Amino acid sequence: MHLPRPHPEHENDGAHHRRNDQHRQSRPHPRTPDRRDDPEYDPANGLYQVYGDFTGQVAYGDTVKIPVSGGASSYIAEVVDDQGCATIINGEMDCIKCGFVQSLTPTGLQWLCAENEISVLATGINLTGDMGLMYALHQKPLPEIGIIYALKPATDTTKAVSFSINDIPADSCSRTYYISPLVGTVDGSGNIIDLDDSCTEWGDGTPVIMLCPIEIETLDTDLGSDLHNLLFSIKGGQPQYDKIGTYTLAGVITGAATYDTNPTVDINGPANWELTVTDGKNCTGSTSGFITAVDNLLSQNTQALQISGWQYNAVNQTLSIQCQTKNAGKTQFELYDVTGRIVQRLNVQLSSGGHNINIPANNLESGVYVIKISTSAKTITQKCVLGG
Repeated sequence: MHLPRPHPEHENDGAHHRRNDQHRQSRPHPRTPDRRDDPEYDPANGLYQVYGDFTGQVAYGDTVKIPVSGGASSYIAEVVDDQGCATIINGEMDCIKCGFVQSLTPTGLQWLCAENEISVLATGINLTGDMGLMYALHQKPLPEIGIIYALKPATDTTKAVSFSINDIPADSCSRTYYISPLVGTVDGSGNIIDLDDSCTEWGDGTPVIMLCPIEIETLDTDLGSDLHNLLFSIKGGQPQYDKIGTYTLAGVITGAATYDTNPTVDINGPANWELTVTDGKNCTGSTSGFITAVDNLLSQNTQALQISGWQYNAVNQTLSIQCQTKNAGKTQFELYDVTGRIVQRLNVQLSSGGHNINIPANNLESGVYVIKISTSAKTITQKCVLGG
């Protein structure tokens, strides 16, 4: 409602009265006070007092929005200026009511993995005038609604709109949320101007359980003689929401695990390993690692192949390895970083006896590495440190 400008022909038609006078019957068309005593004459200081369906103070030229509660379509307001001149504005509001949604897909309870999105689409939409369609991700089922976490306009009502775990607050997964369509008066960007307006209508929503990502925490315990014990702690996915759910394990461990158990496995290093976890809703998580061997020899026959020492030369950036082999043949030297990535590889033909092998170590960061020497019969490893 815009406060109207006065017109001279209205000055003496009986539409204006002092506030203390008995109110006349409401007129369907607004009237304004005399220019000499209304805020238009003194816009810097003058104010209108508004009573009725809207109560408050407004300045000249302001727009007044009258909320229509309970779905009512009639409205009435009295406007009084500082001089006591008043007018009554009333009428019927043509509120557009659209039976706009025949259905929302998907329907029924949905499970959403943290790595996925859910796309929703309302059908049977009937929009008129300046009405538009939006989708809301909210806390409670209708009619309560609760907190609205995301509002997304449907600029094309024939295309689906997607939601994901990124639309909810951090650490708020493993809960049930609701996605509902709604229509109402929109602005130029397709956003509904007032969600509480009586012309804004909500359609039935779809409940969605937004699952936490499957996270795998690993504890590596060195048991000696290159034997390691890996203990896994798994959380997230369906079993975190529903404790009777199970995880399916593949890789270094196979079988099933529940939310409150910690599967373990023993691995003889050096070895790469990986573990993939899947829950009952096909949500997945994975992890991997590399087991180092801290002892000098894996072979029970220490005379067949052994490392007698190593030195790192920081000046020329080379790693010198002193080794002994009993049998002549092709020998492979590999250097691994702590993640299990091969950073250097050298293949040489060795005779039996002792040897000093230089491996380039340029462009390698300082840190712990693993030397691995392999022949057709034996494999040995040795941990070393490059740099400071």
